[in-house]
Amino acid sequence: MDDELARTKGKILVADDDPAIRALLDEALTLAGYAVWPACDGEEALEQVHAALPSLLILDLVLPRLDGYGVLERLREDESHRDLPVIVLTAHGSRADAAVALEKGADDFLAKPVDLDELLLRIEVALKRHPNHHTVEDSRTRLQVCLFGPMRVCAGEANCIDEEFTRRKAKALFGYLYLHRGRMISKDELMEALWPEDDDPNFGRIKQLVMVLRHALEPGRPCGSAPRYILERGGYYYFNNKLDYCSDVEEFERRVALARAHQDKGDIDAALEEYLKAIALRTGEFLDEFRYEDWATLERARLKEMYLDTLENAATLLAAGRNYAEAVRLLRLAIAEDRVRESSYVELMRFLWQDGKRSEALRTYERLKEVLADQLQVDPDPEVTKLYHAIRQDE
Repeated sequence: MDDELARTKGKILVADDDPAIRALLDEALTLAGYAVWPACDGEEALEQVHAALPSLLILDLVLPRLDGYGVLERLREDESHRDLPVIVLTAHGSRADAAVALEKGADDFLAKPVDLDELLLRIEVALKRHPNHHTVEDSRTRLQVCLFGPMRVCAGEANCIDEEFTRRKAKALFGYLYLHRGRMISKDELMEALWPEDDDPNFGRIKQLVMVLRHALEPGRPCGSAPRYILERGGYYYFNNKLDYCSDVEEFERRVALARAHQDKGDIDAALEEYLKAIALRTGEFLDEFRYEDWATLERARLKEMYLDTLENAATLLAAGRNYAEAVRLLRLAIAEDRVRESSYVELMRFLWQDGKRSEALRTYERLKEVLADQLQVDPDPEVTKLYHAIRQDE
């Protein structure tokens, strides 16, 4: 995984019920080097404070379930988080709200709409005032999950699961629980997913696998202490996604979402930068070792389609900037992943033609025609053929 996923200046919890503001702050803070955790309401903010141990909280005063004032009161009553730095967000010109928040324990305030440069400055000042919170959770306990290509899970610098880890079923259990993170999974569901051929379920297998997996992820955990990542409640197992971890899959999805948001706003340079970062994260097929397992099929297909769309979108932006060579390279990557994807062939033909490589564009059509006939027994779409004739006539 890219080192930037594992190294941050601190962990910022953003509690705001407006998804646009959360996305704006997530992008700005991430670019500034912080790890960002979101919360949609006051109760979730308190849960995330306990689970994620943030360095600082950015808190909107108007929140569902529990407002910002209530969050502040509960935090300052809790000895464990009494000195957590908090910057509150207030309505424009609402000095009275800010004064009440400061009385209840806020460290600073900022009026909406947020000035991002000023916010970053205030964060730095607040963290300097509270140096004990200006740390990311101990790197030895931070899980780094890589699921593109061979599975690799690290706790800090230590490899917990990699290609040399021989317990394949334990790997599959981790993959399944991670895939369904946030949901508790019954033993019956795990048996059906991991041993679909067994008619007589042996739940002892699940218990043994959980023990193996917990030992792999937390080899130094003291005997008798509670596990951190693979949890059990009432006979159901789940991956604890409330703790600090990073994942190449989730970072890939986040980069793609940012790119699309930039593209929708017309910020082409920022969109292209995020698309290219997402492409770099996808170093192989999702859960490649389990390509024939039914439980991984749908997610593999979804992530592959997202990757192919990302390649095409990035290629389109590159070609718009007349960087045809790089656009062509990305489209060839897409075709290597899916040899019958006509949309990639169409764009490849178009960009080769625009780059003055007319003969190569025509050969691309012939390759598509051969592949479709061989694998699907169909002809190219009429629009593709129309483009081919236009290129032949150089129109």
